[in-house]
Amino acid sequence: MSVIKAENISFVYGTGTSFEKTALSDVSFEIEKGEFIGIIGHTGSGKSTLVQLLNGLLKPTDGRIYLNGKDIWEQPKKIRNVRFKVGMVFQYPEYQLFDETVYKDISYGPKNMGLSEDEIDEKVRSAAEFVGLKKELLDKSPFELSGGEKRRAAIAGVIAMDPEVLILDEPTAGLDPLGRDALLSQIQDYHDVRKNTVILVSHSMEDIARVADRILVMSHGEKYMFDTPENVFSKGRELEKLGLQVPQVTKIMLLLKESGIKVNQNILTVEQAFTEIVNHLGNREG
Repeated sequence: MSVIKAENISFVYGTGTSFEKTALSDVSFEIEKGEFIGIIGHTGSGKSTLVQLLNGLLKPTDGRIYLNGKDIWEQPKKIRNVRFKVGMVFQYPEYQLFDETVYKDISYGPKNMGLSEDEIDEKVRSAAEFVGLKKELLDKSPFELSGGEKRRAAIAGVIAMDPEVLILDEPTAGLDPLGRDALLSQIQDYHDVRKNTVILVSHSMEDIARVADRILVMSHGEKYMFDTPENVFSKGRELEKLGLQVPQVTKIMLLLKESGIKVNQNILTVEQAFTEIVNHLGNREG
């Protein structure tokens, strides 16, 4: 059974007003439990609206969203419980920090779930460890932390609720390359250990190619493609028409192939490219 199913969902902002705008139109897909899903699309393609629909922050204008086979809006008064199960990390989540200490900030979600003090403590410390926050930082004010530490603390606050589905909307935005790589590795480790479903929205094709099992491509509020990274990025020219890029190394391999060099264009990492080129040169010498 799928953990999340979107069935013909549409969403219109400002319905019935002069500002009415369709953000999503007839989008359907299914996500299996434990998958790592990437979502890409040009600005205004509907990515952020879509993920807010998935955890019940927005209600579809049309269509249904199912969590473990149940319509999340079947009982509107219980939609809060859906948000515990489908955790959302917004872009620049450090702006959501508010409490006296990092510990209290991370514990906010588990407390609202009605857990015992022992359970809350275990979840706070486990989440902090996952995101790489040192123990001594838990007693500090979140506003004393560095930018990268604030980002990790905010993400830990969502992870501490142990959601079945973790959604991250541009979690590495604004970080330097080292900080971006470190955070992405921690998210990947979280997925590998917890086996929960992770949905990552990103403009970085390199990040998406590195971690995703499948990629959902959005364009003008519609689902354009939902496939493996290899199949999605093999359509580099189509993606360019949508205002998207393929990973740089994939683009290089595509250009090599278009120039007549017989290499595999479905390459996503530098390591894969190195192996492919070495094999190609070896075959030529042979």
